[in-house]
Amino acid sequence: MSSDRWVEWTSVNTEDSTDGWGTPPRIWRRLSTAVSGFDLDPASGAENVPIADQRFTIEDDGLAQNWFGDVWVNPPYSNPTVWIEKAVDEHNQNNTNSIMLLVPARTNTNWFSDNIEQADAICFLDHKVKFQQDGVDADYYLPTPVCLIYFGEVTEDIVSAMNTFGVGYRNK
Repeated sequence: MSSDRWVEWTSVNTEDSTDGWGTPPRIWRRLSTAVSGFDLDPASGAENVPIADQRFTIEDDGLAQNWFGDVWVNPPYSNPTVWIEKAVDEHNQNNTNSIMLLVPARTNTNWFSDNIEQADAICFLDHKVKFQQDGVDADYYLPTPVCLIYFGEVTEDIVSAMNTFGVGYRNK
């Protein structure tokens, strides 16, 4: 990796810069099809094309809102803890049909280990991801692995969709 790209990547993780990176359509479209469309994206704003029928941007504060239906969440990676905890709460209260999160696969963190056992399925992506900014793929790949964490009924459509991205596991 060139030093220019390293500087560019680290600069997006400072308080003075954006933490909003759009999900590549090739990821969310396959998963959206598996749930017959996402109803809500509570961490929206970085995509040019809406992922869900209802969207909450940073101004709406998706963490303060009630979640419903089939939910897609690509939270700010600077603090995924509050987003996964919100997902667990909303799922445990039966407010949603399903919740799919795209988060860093930081298996050595408390937020990951404390919440993963409650998920119904997880998929570790077998490739690096180029997120988007302003609707265009970034010039570099995210340097950390990512995973999909799913809360909801694990249908064959969900399994098939997750399997296109990597290795998936069901919680029994």
